[in-house]
Amino acid sequence: MINTLTGSPYELLLIAAICVLMGAVIVCGRGDWLIAGYNTASPAYKARMNKKRMRALVASILWMAALLVGGVAWCADMPSVTAMLTAAFIIYVIVAIVLVNTWATKK
Repeated sequence: MINTLTGSPYELLLIAAICVLMGAVIVCGRGDWLIAGYNTASPAYKARMNKKRMRALVASILWMAALLVGGVAWCADMPSVTAMLTAAFIIYVIVAIVLVNTWATKK
């Protein structure tokens, strides 16, 4: 079973739902203050960013996190699947961070 306080997968599903909602808030343009680094950036740095692309990438990270957490809740009894999901998520986050710093920057 899942090693949480209650032993229930519903805690993880709640976390996944929160990630989905936060991603939706960011895509709609209402959650720029949630993006670490961007909310404290200088006005010159903010002017260099393509906000739509940045929001899409950050929201996709949150949605992929929701898939990971939901997958871990679903496949809790299969450690190999959990390890593969975690590795895939880490690779995705690295790629998304590179894209935020290249593709989402205005040239």
